[in-house]
Amino acid sequence: MLWITAAGILVTAFCGWAGIMLLAYGIRLPVEKQTLGKKFRINFSEDRSFYNGAKEKYSAGARVVLYYDMIATDTVYDFYLDGQRLNYDYDDQKGFILTFIMPPHDVVLELRQKNISVCE
Repeated sequence: MLWITAAGILVTAFCGWAGIMLLAYGIRLPVEKQTLGKKFRINFSEDRSFYNGAKEKYSAGARVVLYYDMIATDTVYDFYLDGQRLNYDYDDQKGFILTFIMPPHDVVLELRQKNISVCE
């Protein structure tokens, strides 16, 4: 009987210690679960008001849809999200339609434009 009790205490102590070690070093929630419910900011290279539909913050995993309608006919526009070129659609009434999934961190949305009517 004494052996069973000692073994039970030993197993309980080991599992408790192992549980603490697994939580501290091994078993962590995926980034998507860690950021569930957290909101992140888009840092705009232009004024945020130029992007119709833009909010202050977005939840990780949310589908972000922005409209950019400050368009000149003699200018080429490229949009970049964290340095990666962002594909976009175009609508005659709404302008450029930017759509992406919000990652679990703050992002930078950059507009690069070039006037093609000016010779360099």
